[in-house]
Amino acid sequence: MLAHTLTIFKKEFNGYFRSRLGWFIMTIYVLLVIPAVFYATDFLSRAEETLPQFFLTQNNVLLLLIPAITMKLWTDERRQNTLELLLSQPVSLTAMVLGKFLAAWALCGLLLVSVSPLWLLTAQQTAVDNAGVLINFGACWLMAGALCSICAAVSALTSHAVTSFIVSLLVCFLLSSVNFDVFLQKAHVSNEVIMRSSQVFNFERHFQNIIAGQLTIANLFYYLSFIVLALWFNVAAVAYKRS
Repeated sequence: MLAHTLTIFKKEFNGYFRSRLGWFIMTIYVLLVIPAVFYATDFLSRAEETLPQFFLTQNNVLLLLIPAITMKLWTDERRQNTLELLLSQPVSLTAMVLGKFLAAWALCGLLLVSVSPLWLLTAQQTAVDNAGVLINFGACWLMAGALCSICAAVSALTSHAVTSFIVSLLVCFLLSSVNFDVFLQKAHVSNEVIMRSSQVFNFERHFQNIIAGQLTIANLFYYLSFIVLALWFNVAAVAYKRS
C-alpha cells in the first residue's frame, strides 16, 4: 500500500504545479501574510511581537486557502472521467485517500516554509525562542492537516470544484467558530466537568493552546484523531460513490 500511496502522492503534488494552482495559492498566501506582518504589526518597531501575531493569524489564512487546495482532489477525477478508471485499478481506497490527502498537506507545509525567512529576519531584530517557533509551525501544520482531511472528504462527496470549495469553506468556518463554552453558558450550564469536557471539542482552542506554549498530549491527540476520523470518512465517501 505504501508504494501506491507514494505514487498517488507524487501525481497529486506535481499536479498542483502542472496546473499552476499550486503557484497561484502560494502567491495568494504570501500576499495575505507578508503585508499583514509588515504593516498591521509594525514589524520594524515591534519585531518581538511579529512571530506571535503571524502564527495567530494562520488559522484565518489557511481556512481560506485549504478549501481551494482540496477542492479538485476528487472533483477533477469526475470532470476528467478518470474516477472510474482510478477505482478500477488494483489500489486500495485507503492508499488513494492517503495519497491525495498527503499531497494537500505537503502543499500546506510548503506554504509555511515559504515564509520561514520571516523567522530569520525577526531573529536579526530581536531574541527568538527557536524551539517555540518550531512548535508553532508544527501547530499550524497540524491544524492544516485537520482542515485538509475534512475538506478532502467534502471533495469526495461533491461533483464540482466550486461546490466543493464553498461547502469546504463553510465547514472550516464552522469548525473554527463553534465554541461549546458559549452554548453552555447561554444554557446556564455551570457544571465544571461538563465545561471542561466541552473544551475538548473546540477546534480553535487546541490551536491557541499550542501557540500559547501549552503543547500537551491532549492537543496532539485531538488533531491526530481528527485527521484519522476524517480520512476514514473520506474512504467511506469514496466507497459509497463507487457503489
